Amino acid sequence: MVRPPTSLARHVSLIVASVVTLLALAGGMAVDHLEKQRLYASARNDISAQLDILRTRLETELTESLLLSRGVAAYITAQGDITQTVFNKMAAALLGGSANGRIFTLTRGTIITMVYPPENNQSAIGFDLHTNHEMWPSAERSIQARSPGLCGPVTLVQGGSAIILRNPIFVSDPNGAEEKFFGFVNVVVGVDNIFGNIRREAERLNLDIAIRGRDGLGARGDIIFGSEAIFTQSPVLTEVSLSYGTFLMAALGKGGWDSVGREKLLLSRMLSAALILLVALATFGLAFYQWRRRSDEDAIRQKLEVEVAKRTYELEESLLVIRQSEERFFLAMEACNDGLWDWNIITDSAYFSPAYFRMLGYEPEEFTHNANTWINLVHPDDRAIVSSVAQECISNLKNNVFL
Repeated sequence: MVRPPTSLARHVSLIVASVVTLLALAGGMAVDHLEKQRLYASARNDISAQLDILRTRLETELTESLLLSRGVAAYITAQGDITQTVFNKMAAALLGGSANGRIFTLTRGTIITMVYPPENNQSAIGFDLHTNHEMWPSAERSIQARSPGLCGPVTLVQGGSAIILRNPIFVSDPNGAEEKFFGFVNVVVGVDNIFGNIRREAERLNLDIAIRGRDGLGARGDIIFGSEAIFTQSPVLTEVSLSYGTFLMAALGKGGWDSVGREKLLLSRMLSAALILLVALATFGLAFYQWRRRSDEDAIRQKLEVEVAKRTYELEESLLVIRQSEERFFLAMEACNDGLWDWNIITDSAYFSPAYFRMLGYEPEEFTHNANTWINLVHPDDRAIVSSVAQECISNLKNNVFL
């Protein structure tokens, strides 16, 4: 039976493979997080650039609308009053022949007394700002600050919703007293005209946009365009700065931030998953290979050990047989009186039986066992011929020698 590898040797490769795979997975997750952050930052930068363009357009439109009223306000400040005819002419000239969704109104005190264009707007004549809870707070702030102000969006008496840009007028008192409040020159801009372009541009850019800052109060004001939920989703923010107030614009991509770079992120995740899979296959494949190699090595080692043990046993048995044969041989030599000798011409060693020495009158261990001992024990008269015959046998010239 093949002995299995030790527990540590069996599991260490799998442990290493698991650690490497987990590290690859952690690396993939880190890369995914960084890529998501990069796409998120890139999307925010793109939306911020697009939102800046929309902000600039909105600031320009509202600022231009307010500037239209300054000519009328300057005329009244200089003249102390204005007639309906002059008001109509100035309004028509300032609007350039096309109202473009704008309405000029003039209030004396807080009551509207003039309106241009008059078509569909006559119902506004006689309306008192002071009696309207939507319009009066911003009008009062503008009077107190003696500066332009913004109101709305509000519902108009004649119908519809609009933002009102107010320019307060103060005229000199004929008696030399402090300037007194005359009223307002108002430019009324329809909400559809202001926000219609923003809505269309947001659709084109695939953005969700919201604006807050009713009455120009910025972040403190109510929602005036879009959904308030947009402000809860970490949107890109930009402030619409006007000389008479601010709006706060918020924007994010359609579908929220979770949809940002979805296709790019999916591709990145697929590549990461493929890489992690390759790492896992490579590491676990190597681990399995090493485990199998250790198992094969252990099997070979055990087989060799068994073979060595078998051969050792066989050698011991052979040695035992040889020792027994030698014992029998020596016992036989002791039992007989024949003088036997054996010469190994390669090693020049020789064996002489004990009877060999005794027949010559010597003790067995009295001489060294080699060829010289044999030659030296030959009679001096016979040594030459014995040596010659022995040499002939060594040279295979003779097979048997009888001396």
